[in-house]
Amino acid sequence: MSGAQSYQAGNIDKDRVVYLASDFDNVTRLFLDAAERCIASERREKELQQRLTAADEALDSTKAELAWQESDNAELRKRVGALEGLLRRGKHYGSRPWNRDVEAALKPAEGGGDEA
Repeated sequence: MSGAQSYQAGNIDKDRVVYLASDFDNVTRLFLDAAERCIASERREKELQQRLTAADEALDSTKAELAWQESDNAELRKRVGALEGLLRRGKHYGSRPWNRDVEAALKPAEGGGDEA
């Protein structure tokens, strides 16, 4: 209440302080403005919390998907290793054209793949 002036109310009550109506209106306006800003701030906080929750859920989902893919990738690598072993053992029993196909299949891919 920086600009509000108080006045003693004559003989009514020595402890009573009164304000002019214009000062009361100014103080009321300032209070209502502050209340509106507070409500807007609370709404904004709620919106941000909802966005944070959604982002956190998306992150959890992505982590779960990545873990599943890594598990699946490890399983596929095991199966490829087993198949390569069978091909290497089986090439001793095949014909020459079949052996060439097996050798070509067992060569590492150009570019080195994941192992490079």
